[in-house]
Amino acid sequence: MPGPVPRPLTEAPLGRLLAGQRSGTPADAHSSGPAHPATVLYRWDTAACVLLDLHHP
Repeated sequence: MPGPVPRPLTEAPLGRLLAGQRSGTPADAHSSGPAHPATVLYRWDTAACVLLDLHHP
């Protein structure tokens, strides 16, 4: 049984999603090997539309 169809996020729902979280796991995928995930802590700045990495000042 197939699951729900993904839908694109517009700017407002994406901003709410990012603002409601403080950590994430982006992955860097290369054609030469498996994905390299890395857990990051961040703060979402809605006005600037920027993720601020909390690991680096």
